Amino acid sequence: SVLGENESCPPQLPLPYINSSATRVYLGHERRLAEGEKQAATHVSLDQEYDQDLSVLWCQLEEQLAASANQGVLPSNFQPTQCCLNSQTDNLHHPLAVVEEPIIVEVTFRNPLKVSLLLSNLSLLWRFTIGTLSGGKESTSEQLGGETITNEDPSSGKKDEIVTTEIIQEFYLGSEETKTVSCCLMKLTLLASLGLIL
Repeated sequence: SVLGENESCPPQLPLPYINSSATRVYLGHERRLAEGEKQAATHVSLDQEYDQDLSVLWCQLEEQLAASANQGVLPSNFQPTQCCLNSQTDNLHHPLAVVEEPIIVEVTFRNPLKVSLLLSNLSLLWRFTIGTLSGGKESTSEQLGGETITNEDPSSGKKDEIVTTEIIQEFYLGSEETKTVSCCLMKLTLLASLGLIL
């Protein structure tokens, strides 16, 4: 028997595998197609969305602006704006997401089986903590007695007013295939902190 005497159901297999070190989060505007340019049938890769050279240029410009506003000295607490987060970036600080601009999360899946997998209703899970901005710092939910809302709880009626979540109806992974998918969220309110559950 595959099941032990105390087990009433088979073990859950963590399929497909998620390559967490390849996960990337992009904060920014949606890419506009040039006239005559066609959208790929699959979801757009962040490689098409994110320009590393342009990001470095904007970071240098941001540093110059912050220094000039501070008598030529870069403030010690200065953090450049990051619009693409991955395993190589400084992820200790909470990034800023602009209201009504997308948060795109790119996740790489791997199917280790010799049979195909069809994932349905694929979406990101998120947790949202209502807060306020005071003195340039965001208060924590404990300080505010703030409410936490998540799309894990189907009974939460406010979730659709706070964050819109893209749902991918079907995502096909062939036998032993590795494939990347991009999912999108959009923050609809200002006074809050949004956390992704990966």
